Amino acid sequence: MKIGAGKWPTALDLLENFEERIRQADYGVIAPQAADYANTLHLMKVPGHRDPMDRLIIAMALARKMVLVSADHYAPTYPGTSVIDAGGAPSLAEKRQIIDARNAFRTIDLPDREA
Repeated sequence: MKIGAGKWPTALDLLENFEERIRQADYGVIAPQAADYANTLHLMKVPGHRDPMDRLIIAMALARKMVLVSADHYAPTYPGTSVIDAGGAPSLAEKRQIIDARNAFRTIDLPDREA
């Protein structure tokens, strides 16, 4: 979403071969569960913080008692969060690069499902 909005122009490069990069780094991917979405409703309201994806990520970190690495300056204001500042979040004043997301899509090879 941030790529198409021009808010994170370098993300397209990060997404190339994402699964392989995750494997090589010995990381895992945590997919949100229904409870994570429900947990966002229980987060306190932080004035000025309107990003629903940030709130989802914060709720996921809290539910799993995980440290959150984030450039979002609102993240540490949520009670109970442990946040490592990733820095480098683009300011609103920065010129945004527009990316033609329609031409950026790659094909995904899915494994054959046995019936």
